[in-house]
Amino acid sequence: MFIEQYKLERNPFAPNVARPTFASHSMRYAFAKLDELIHRQIYCLFLSGPAGVGKTSLVRQRLRGLHDVTVSWINSGADSREAMLAQLVTELGPGAVEASPAEIGRILDVFLRHQAAKGHHSLVVADAVEQFSGAALREIETLAQLRLRGRPMVSIVMMTRNEDLLANMLTQYDTGPLGRAVH
Repeated sequence: MFIEQYKLERNPFAPNVARPTFASHSMRYAFAKLDELIHRQIYCLFLSGPAGVGKTSLVRQRLRGLHDVTVSWINSGADSREAMLAQLVTELGPGAVEASPAEIGRILDVFLRHQAAKGHHSLVVADAVEQFSGAALREIETLAQLRLRGRPMVSIVMMTRNEDLLANMLTQYDTGPLGRAVH
């Protein structure tokens, strides 16, 4: 699996820019990589840049109208592992379940495994990662490691304003099994 990260420089949705024309090379490149993620050529994508640059708008625009992908959009409101698992099992899984976090994790794993076996694509978008708790970040990492026949079962887009956080996260994967990081 390749982890790729792209720093966005300017907001392509500026008032004087026709949509969906992208004003910067970085935005066009990030849009192309998002397409690769949707078509399962890459499985994890990091988008970073200052507030207002258009990270969320880019992803929302690209995911709008997709019918063959189930998307869970996680923001800072899911600040605990329990809240994140509840949201994931509701949006990606069979629906709301009352159980312990460990049981919900197992239910989600089995459901995603079943969906992946049928060829269904699940996507998690983690927005404002700099505000997530350590437990929530570990849960995203657990999702990224789920495999069926050696292939990831879930694609992940992570967005952040904090370049330092991202640099710290990526250094652990520079030479590891998850591949390369591009900035």
